[in-house]
Amino acid sequence: MARRPIATRYAALVAALLAVALIASGALETWVSHRDRQAALEVLQREKAQAAAAAVSRFVEDVLRNLEWATLSVPGAGGELDGRRLEFLKLLRLEPAITTVTLADASGREQLRVSRIRTDRIASGVDLSAEPGYAAARGGRTHFGDVFFVAQSEPYVTVAIPSAARDGTVVLADVNLKFVREVVSGIKVGETGYAYVVDAHGRLVSHPELSLVLQMTDLSALPQVQAASASPLQAQGFVGHGRDPSGAPVLAAYAKIAPLNWTVFVEQSRAEAIAPLIESIGRSAAILLVALALAVTVGVIAARRMVAPMEALRRGAQRFGAGDLAHRIAVASGDELQELAAQFNAMAAQLSGIYAELEQRVAARTRDLDQRNREVTEALEQQTATAEILRAISASPTDATPVFDTIVRNAARLCKANTVFVMLHQDGLLTLAARTGCTPEFAAYLASGIPVDRRTASGRAALAKRPVQILDFLHEPGVLVMDAHRAEEVRTILAVPMLRDDTVLGVIVIWRREVRAFTDEQIRLLETFAAQAVIAIENIRLFERIQETSRRLDLANQAKSRLLAAASHDLRQPMHALALFVGQLRASRTAGERVALTQRIEQAVASLSELLDQLLDLSKLEAGAVQASQQDFALRDVLAAIETQFAPQAAAKRIELRLRATGAWLRSDPVLVQRILLNLVANAIRYTDRGGVLIGCRRRGDRLRVEVWDTGCGIPEERRDDVFREFVRLDPGDHRRASGLGLGLAIVARLAELLGAKIELSSRVGRGSVFAFELPLGTVAARAQPAAALTAQLHGLFALVIDDDESARTGTRGLLERWGCVTLAAPSADAAIEQLAAHDRPPELIVCDYRLAGDADGLDAIARIRAAAGEHVPAILVTADTSPATLRAAQAHGVPVLHKPVSPLKLRALIAQLVAARASEQAA
Repeated sequence: MARRPIATRYAALVAALLAVALIASGALETWVSHRDRQAALEVLQREKAQAAAAAVSRFVEDVLRNLEWATLSVPGAGGELDGRRLEFLKLLRLEPAITTVTLADASGREQLRVSRIRTDRIASGVDLSAEPGYAAARGGRTHFGDVFFVAQSEPYVTVAIPSAARDGTVVLADVNLKFVREVVSGIKVGETGYAYVVDAHGRLVSHPELSLVLQMTDLSALPQVQAASASPLQAQGFVGHGRDPSGAPVLAAYAKIAPLNWTVFVEQSRAEAIAPLIESIGRSAAILLVALALAVTVGVIAARRMVAPMEALRRGAQRFGAGDLAHRIAVASGDELQELAAQFNAMAAQLSGIYAELEQRVAARTRDLDQRNREVTEALEQQTATAEILRAISASPTDATPVFDTIVRNAARLCKANTVFVMLHQDGLLTLAARTGCTPEFAAYLASGIPVDRRTASGRAALAKRPVQILDFLHEPGVLVMDAHRAEEVRTILAVPMLRDDTVLGVIVIWRREVRAFTDEQIRLLETFAAQAVIAIENIRLFERIQETSRRLDLANQAKSRLLAAASHDLRQPMHALALFVGQLRASRTAGERVALTQRIEQAVASLSELLDQLLDLSKLEAGAVQASQQDFALRDVLAAIETQFAPQAAAKRIELRLRATGAWLRSDPVLVQRILLNLVANAIRYTDRGGVLIGCRRRGDRLRVEVWDTGCGIPEERRDDVFREFVRLDPGDHRRASGLGLGLAIVARLAELLGAKIELSSRVGRGSVFAFELPLGTVAARAQPAAALTAQLHGLFALVIDDDESARTGTRGLLERWGCVTLAAPSADAAIEQLAAHDRPPELIVCDYRLAGDADGLDAIARIRAAAGEHVPAILVTADTSPATLRAAQAHGVPVLHKPVSPLKLRALIAQLVAARASEQAA
């Protein structure tokens, strides 16, 4: 700041005082004059606005009155519409502002339209019921529509009134608002003032500038329009802070047009209104300049009064020295003293800021240190709790109770909760596993099981599979509040689910007896505890699974030992008998001896084949190569095949084999059903020495129960589960050795499981046994083609045999030729392709060995033959390999497998089946 002498300062002070007095006087006079002028202008604008509103209201009332007169009289029925039209023509002549009149009947259909600008219509039937004016008039009210323009030049409004004749009709009239514009355009206020009209929505209806009206300008944002809209019951008013569309300030008066709910605004530019005020201010300024000269002289005299600022400096310095840095020296002299005071004040402010900043830093550092100490303490406590739970998990691999107890104890301490408990989910219920803080009565309630539904916090968490917090349980809508909850004073609840692969294993629930929410850190901590609880549960399940696996491995090892023991004896027995019979056959001299020996050799081969078939069936089931094929079939066909096969054996043992006739059809796999019955009947005949074997059926609703009864030795109750395990053979109890490998009933159980059935067993030792299973009933269908007819189709079949063993290849070829097949035989795929090149047709059947010379296998050979033939030729794979991998590979290629030694009957049946299936595909 520039320095000034003391005399000059005081002269300026006196001049300023005089100037202030003069300015205040002039300002007061100017303000009073301006106020009076503005009041007069307000009265003028109000009068003009009211006059314009009254003129528009009279115009509208005249239009409504003429419309009512035009609808008052009802002509006779004979010429009703013609009479109406004549009345409407009179109306148009009487009221020039109306351009179109429309009559709608009680259903909203147009009956008559008379217009100056459009074609008249009589009984057009146009539907006007959707018009807003029609709906209002039908309700007995007069309706004024929105403003619209004809030919983009003249504004119109649609008026709808109910007919004065009270006949349910409605009259709609288009009214030209040109008269309103003429009234508005004629209003002038001063040099620049004008009037305009807006509708109830603030859109411009009439204005001296027609272009603004044609654009339907929205003026609802203007202050004067908002003021009028905010006072719907006030008929007129004045706004001194208005704005025109360009944003310039204006003075505006408004008046409401009652029938239309429109508003007339009369406004004048504020600049024009305050022009006299500017002139008054100029005169006051001239007077002020004259008075300032006298003020300077008076100021010099007052220069001597300079002691007061110095005294203020002295007192301020003393207070600063005493430590009162908030004090400020007030010197407004404008000279050196004021500059010195300002320096003192700046110094005090700087010192005060430094002290305040230091205090803030110390307080902030203290708060940060306290916060970090709390965070470190909480983290250490959480880590300690987590480590304690992990130790409990390690120490209790077979029992989760210590882990749950550790969790509830640490959760109650770290989450500041009154009660914590762990609930386990099982069979749709949550049952108590561990608790702390609740009464024994409430624990007994939890131990009985809580349903998983949204009425409980634990149920909500289990259903939502995420943490659920209820701030005030006793006042939460939709929850089940019991007397036990009130007794426990349950208020704020947090429930966290224990999840494993999106499966709910249980819920951890904590609550407080006060309404206080759990923090996000506490929720995350409880989620960590829930994850550790899941680990404990999984450890127990894994331990149990390991124990179960060990038990199964022990059983498998025992079964393997039984298999080796059984196979080492039972497989050698028929081989030993074969060797003896072959030796006797060579030494036989008569035909009778050779026939008897041949029959015995066939029996030994059949016994050996049965043992190998059982091993093969088990291998297929373990490899998953056996799949159930659902179809409808007649059970009597399967029973007939069983009777044909086992009747000779039953007759040889002098026991009776009976089958109860049935016409039922089943929905299942006929091959697997026959295999089950074959094994059950074979076992029944094997262990029955007197009496007989009965196969019967019983209907049970939509299912059929198949039962196999025998009067054999029976099965002890303690061994009934053992007979369905592999390689288990029961001692008949009559000093005979049990025959077979003990696989029959094990295979039966697995086949029944494939069919969705269960083998039921009831038995009495010495009285016999009953094996039963149930299958769904099927629909009666056309009978399948007999097997004899299918076998007849083999005549002339072009077959290809591939086997690197000459004797096997020759034997298979000879067997096929005996059945009437045209057969080629080759040791490899290359040789087969070379032989096929000499023929003019592809093979119709391929019979191939799996193990061929070199690294080739039968599946590759079949694929090459099919590729060379250019079509999917039916094929059969013959092998002695019973490994699951081989069975799965053949199944993937869609090739059926026959295991060595191959029964000619099975081979012929399979060929007939493949030929029939291909014939069906070609026919389709």
